[in-house]
Amino acid sequence: MSKYQFLLPAYKPEFLAEALKSIQQQTYRDFSCLVSDDCSRANLKLIFDQTVGDDSRFSFRRNKVNMGSESLVAHWNLLVNMCDSPYLIMASDDDWYDSSFLSEIDALTEKYPETRVFRGGARRIYRDGESFFEDYKWHEWVSSLHFTFDMFSTYYIHCMANYVFQTSSIQANGGFIDYPLAWFSDDATVLRESVNGVANTPDVVFSFRYSQLNLSDNIAETSANNWSKYQATIKFYDWVMAFLKSFETNLPVSDRVYHKVSIWGIRGKVEEQVWACLPKMSYSQFKIAYKWLSQQGFIDGIIKKIQIMRCWLSNRLKK
Repeated sequence: MSKYQFLLPAYKPEFLAEALKSIQQQTYRDFSCLVSDDCSRANLKLIFDQTVGDDSRFSFRRNKVNMGSESLVAHWNLLVNMCDSPYLIMASDDDWYDSSFLSEIDALTEKYPETRVFRGGARRIYRDGESFFEDYKWHEWVSSLHFTFDMFSTYYIHCMANYVFQTSSIQANGGFIDYPLAWFSDDATVLRESVNGVANTPDVVFSFRYSQLNLSDNIAETSANNWSKYQATIKFYDWVMAFLKSFETNLPVSDRVYHKVSIWGIRGKVEEQVWACLPKMSYSQFKIAYKWLSQQGFIDGIIKKIQIMRCWLSNRLKK
């Protein structure tokens, strides 16, 4: 049994070989990698065989049906439940790990054995691999509340494959939190697992590819998907506000600013996401969203009411 296991739900062929090579080239060697083909139309097994087929640390399986079309998180959690390594990484088929990723993570897991989630510093890259944005510089270890502040109030790159989870904890908690389209599922799960803080690598060791192929960039802009994004956003909002409320008892004075600013940051992010969904909503959907925004205090005056009506009508008038 390896100390770390990369779980790689795969569907897209374009960058799979690069992703596998980056895992194989880790300087820390005590790991394994399970590639799970989500019934792709591409021949992912051929790519696997040509890239890492002769490396016994890598294994391949294929779903009989495409799970991602119903629930991406269901596929992730299938793999979580199959994992028997102490730590797991939910990898992706188009991102890239620096060769030092695991060695820096391992130094942290040795130093902070009670911590349940670890984060590799990230950069965003274009399709061709050129870097165009790097993470905020994180402290080596932060509390759960401080991490929430950093996630929503700093230059944070939202991605999942740069996180390393304590397997026993994420399994005991039921795996990844399942929201429609996996929208905010990664953020919510990381926050839940951060109960004992989050440890962060000193260097940027992970590349998150902006390619129009990954999940966040490639969800079809259909009316159904738009409504699913809205539903996922409000579910996340309800969950994360309850999560933050749990900190309110006996909160040290030094943490009160983190708590307040975290709430502001989350409300800003959620409002931004809901407003992005408004133009594609039907009238009945818009009424539901308008009522929710009003109940949560996002509509606080006549100017805001006019702005939200204009936002929705702008797309209606184009049809």
